[in-house]
Amino acid sequence: MIFPFVLLGLDGLYLYLTQKYTTRVLKIKKMNYFAMIICYLFVLFAYYYFVYLPKKSAIYAFILGFTINGIYETTNLTIFENWPVPLVIMDTMWGGILFYLVTKLS
Repeated sequence: MIFPFVLLGLDGLYLYLTQKYTTRVLKIKKMNYFAMIICYLFVLFAYYYFVYLPKKSAIYAFILGFTINGIYETTNLTIFENWPVPLVIMDTMWGGILFYLVTKLS
């Protein structure tokens, strides 16, 4: 089971490459690292339960990741004033791409 390492590694790379948005987001709220760990545990559980265990396809994984990130980003868009729409689009797509790549690489 290498998917947790692949997922965390790829998402870490994505976060590094999209730092310009991170600095804007951190102006809204300070990072809560405990909540971040809980969030990743939910993401890993969702991937494990809905993709890894039933051996679903990479396309199925894409749809799940796209949906999870889409819910997260549109919730932020609803709650936070001036939440950047390009970030909503980019991060929603990234959720699908991340789960797709994890399925292909694991």
